[in-house]
Amino acid sequence: MLYLDGLPEAVNQNGERLGFENLPKLLEEHDTQQLSAKEIAINFKRFVQKYSNYQLIDDTTLICLKIS
Repeated sequence: MLYLDGLPEAVNQNGERLGFENLPKLLEEHDTQQLSAKEIAINFKRFVQKYSNYQLIDDTTLICLKIS
């Protein structure tokens, strides 16, 4: 998974950033064996949108590759 800094810099309503250290944890929580790369990317996008209350300040480019 590749992403720009806008993804970990997403801020919730308490002013807390999502953070670079939390992204690997989020990936581990997904059943990546059962999901396609597109589904994983969509799930991440939805999570970040909800986390930031749909108030993203920076771009949130995400590229997800899955090698089977």
